Amino acid sequence: MTTSQALAQLQAEPRVLKALLAQSSVAEPHLRVIPSFKRYGYRWHPIGRHIYAAPERGTFHEFLFFLLSKRFGHEWLKREMGMSPMMRHPVARWNSEIGTRIFEAAGENFRCDASGEPAALLQLSYDLFCLQAADSLPDSFTSRLLAHDTFQSARYEIAAAAVMARAGFRLSWLEPSHRAASCEFLATCRRTGITVAVEARSRRRPGAMAESGTFLFRPSAEAIQNLIRRAVRKRTLTLPFLVFLDLNLPGVPNAVPELKLWWQETAGAVAKFVDKNPAPLSALVLTNYSPHYGKVVASGETGIVGEWGFILPTRPEPPVLPAPLAQAIYESLGRYNQVPAEI
Repeated sequence: MTTSQALAQLQAEPRVLKALLAQSSVAEPHLRVIPSFKRYGYRWHPIGRHIYAAPERGTFHEFLFFLLSKRFGHEWLKREMGMSPMMRHPVARWNSEIGTRIFEAAGENFRCDASGEPAALLQLSYDLFCLQAADSLPDSFTSRLLAHDTFQSARYEIAAAAVMARAGFRLSWLEPSHRAASCEFLATCRRTGITVAVEARSRRRPGAMAESGTFLFRPSAEAIQNLIRRAVRKRTLTLPFLVFLDLNLPGVPNAVPELKLWWQETAGAVAKFVDKNPAPLSALVLTNYSPHYGKVVASGETGIVGEWGFILPTRPEPPVLPAPLAQAIYESLGRYNQVPAEI
């Protein structure tokens, strides 16, 4: 039976389909995610306003990679894979660690170690899936993700948005033409109706992501302060203002804070802002979700390990971030490395 025939059969059973679509996965307690189901020789994945057919024996992770392939495109991947490894787009480099077959719905299960680059690809795929499920993924992101020079900033905006969506917030992206004077997006808590403004910044480093050169860690408090300084220019004094800052450094998951690379660079740099009276932001989220650097220590279902910090200034100039919202964001940050095996 073809996909079209199976879909027609499925649509001919409106009561059954309605019951299946009324279910909700417990994998994301604050996000409406409908579990996949098997029928007529296929596994069906409802996401937002769409439903996708996948091989019946396919896994959720395979489906995530398939979705990513649709966004980036087979022809784009072929062009990138034809370049030398150092010139390839990060997604093409990460993909080469698994094999191009993840970009094809071939129906055969495969396994690979959750080493750094495959883990980075999986996390990007899941973030996009969650934003599509929340109907919060603007089409404009595709072109920014495809371009080498804008990939890193777009990738981190997606990460920050996915954290907020999984914390129970409804997202409203601001028009790109307004970005020069405003934040990335507004996030409204579905439970309380409180809206917060969110700005995301990512530290660029030679040899990391799409940047040329060779990575060499040189801590720079000035670089961190410049990123925060540019971010707080986007603040509003009428809404709680959150800044997400990506440190983009190799993780040291089992070390004490003083030995972590991101701590060495940020320990003194952020105090200038969070200890100020008044502070120019309601919360500062420091993240170091960087499996793309290589080896990853196993943690959770995927092996992705992340390091992060959440700082709430005591005397913010914008409105205070309410404690229940701060707690929801805190919990979502802690779950960022957990991509469910199945939905």
